[in-house]
Amino acid sequence: VYDFSFDDDALGVSVALARYGEKGRRFVVIDETKRSTLAFDVVKPGDEVVAVNGAPVVDPDEASLETLKAAIANAPRPLLVTFVEGEDRERLYAEQEARRGPDKAPRKKAAPKSRAKNIYAPPDDALLVIADRDGNYRGHVAADGATVRDAKGRVLGRVDAQLGVATDGKGVLVAKVSLNSSDASVVGVEDAAGACLGFFDQGRCAVLDAEMTTVLEIDSAGDARGHDGMPVGAFANFEYSHTKLVAFVFLLWGKDLLRDKGKSVFRALRKSVSSATGAHGFFAKAA
Repeated sequence: VYDFSFDDDALGVSVALARYGEKGRRFVVIDETKRSTLAFDVVKPGDEVVAVNGAPVVDPDEASLETLKAAIANAPRPLLVTFVEGEDRERLYAEQEARRGPDKAPRKKAAPKSRAKNIYAPPDDALLVIADRDGNYRGHVAADGATVRDAKGRVLGRVDAQLGVATDGKGVLVAKVSLNSSDASVVGVEDAAGACLGFFDQGRCAVLDAEMTTVLEIDSAGDARGHDGMPVGAFANFEYSHTKLVAFVFLLWGKDLLRDKGKSVFRALRKSVSSATGAHGFFAKAA
């Protein structure tokens, strides 16, 4: 697996839809590379495109391939693409160049390959790191104290806890503190239309739903429990002053960040590592 950063508008490669055998999975493959481009000496025909700017390319078809091409063409540069080297890349490259004949034009010197970055780990300077009940990393609040991202780095929204407002990834208002709260310690949170989303209790470090039922309570270590008292996850680096911020995050994106996920390759790998080492989940790194 390797990353390549494309700085020019023209990538110098063409892609196609391929399949492993007659009934195997479909994937996006490099069909051709062009001379006199930075990618030429690094990216080869037969390499598989697995992610673009950290977003995985999963189960593509003809329609989604065209959408991917359009997104790549319109995306800002630099554009980071993650590849898996194809088994036949050297043979396909040799056949491509044999068809073209001698190279008479000077080529740009390519930058060295970079290792694929781990999009399933939070940045070191994250204000809050969010994990599910199994200790698996699910998202974070960035160092700016406002930007909320999921485990893949996608921006879910931004929370200005001081002003008591939250916006989505496009900057559109999605929630705000209610001005009708009669209890100073229990403050309401409503959506942009004024409908109640829930409440937060600063004194108890708790989040309540619209019916005033406690749905999240956080202790001083950042461990979070649900309405039934069972663990639902954790907020690493949590402090008392983060209660309002956590309330917005949970009421708006809690289902995405703390819900149980189905089994995956990544989860299976984590469990096998924890079984072998005795460490468990993301927080095992600090153990």
